[in-house]
Amino acid sequence: MRARDFTVNAMAISLNEGSYGLLMDPTNVLRYRSARPASGIELRLPRQPSPARRATRLKARLGFELEERTQTRYENAKGMIGR
Repeated sequence: MRARDFTVNAMAISLNEGSYGLLMDPTNVLRYRSARPASGIELRLPRQPSPARRATRLKARLGFELEERTQTRYENAKGMIGR
């Protein structure tokens, strides 16, 4: 789960017999309501447009904010998309 791009994508539902159906949120996404990078995505934002598009969807659909450092890199990446 930690290999996902954003922490919000690192949540899962347990399929184990003892905890079946339990929401697993190892990065506390629901507590902070913030989309944070889970696997170094902040380093890829300026070079790859797809994570920036996913960040836009997370902000619009879920009302999550990007944590400050990722927001800065996101803003920089937006200016580079389409060049």
